[in-house]
Amino acid sequence: MPAGVGFDARGRLIAALYTSDASGIIHVDSDSDGSVFTLGQFFDEWQVTLTPEYLGGLRTSRHDPVGVYVNGARVDGQPGSVMLTPHQEIAVTYRPGTAAVPPGYAFPAGT
Repeated sequence: MPAGVGFDARGRLIAALYTSDASGIIHVDSDSDGSVFTLGQFFDEWQVTLTPEYLGGLRTSRHDPVGVYVNGARVDGQPGSVMLTPHQEIAVTYRPGTAAVPPGYAFPAGT
């Protein structure tokens, strides 16, 4: 995913969910300790469609939906409902089974 998702340069604002670089790390910055955020909220901020049938402008079939993997395990249901938690590894695939899920990610210290 690209750097700068969640940044409004003109308004000099940063959303609660954002990317600061192209590493794929989603940062959460909220005033409330009890805030819960989902993958779907991040994709909304990114303005990219995320449903079982669509990943952005790509359309799958009902037999071969968009795949979401959390810490290497496939998640069934609505892909946008995945809750974001610290150091969670999420892979979103188009046509599951045709793309390899990354084996893991070494988060930088302090993230």
